[in-house]
Amino acid sequence: MNNTRDNPVPENTLRAITERLLEEGTKARANFQIWSLLREDGALDHPEFGSYFYASKVGAFSLFMLALSKMFDTDERSAGFKALRRVLKEVGWHDLEANLRGQLDPMHNVVQAFMGIRSKSLVHNSTFIARDDVYERAGLLVEDLRMLVDTACCCIEQVAQRLQIPNRGMMTNRVQTSLKSLLAQIR
Repeated sequence: MNNTRDNPVPENTLRAITERLLEEGTKARANFQIWSLLREDGALDHPEFGSYFYASKVGAFSLFMLALSKMFDTDERSAGFKALRRVLKEVGWHDLEANLRGQLDPMHNVVQAFMGIRSKSLVHNSTFIARDDVYERAGLLVEDLRMLVDTACCCIEQVAQRLQIPNRGMMTNRVQTSLKSLLAQIR
């Protein structure tokens, strides 16, 4: 890294932001997988476990929304993509910053719509908007949300690899696979 007197950003700042994003990315991806599977699977109709799966679906929706919104938070104090891109420039990793920009910039409209959903559904609890319908009202499909989660996680993994932070399996579908197996066993 380029840490000189002209470039006072320490490596641990970049590492700290990346590790925070890895944590949020893992939560976003895992909880998105739970929510998207439970909303499609019919598990909510299970006579014995339906209430549990309903609570899990609602909780997973809130958790993936919260984790993803933290990643795209524009507050200067937050450890999100804005801070990550700034620090990447400051340490001289312009190639990686440009790569992230190239992946994230096309997602701008999805991010804006998503942040509106977050405000209406997670932070302010708007009346008359069902949680399962809020993303559709914003013009987003489940696939848009999946693409946003996947793109965010891919970007984080690239920085983590450059920093030689061990792979935490963030880009896997292990949670969804495990839940599918569980649902198959209780039917």
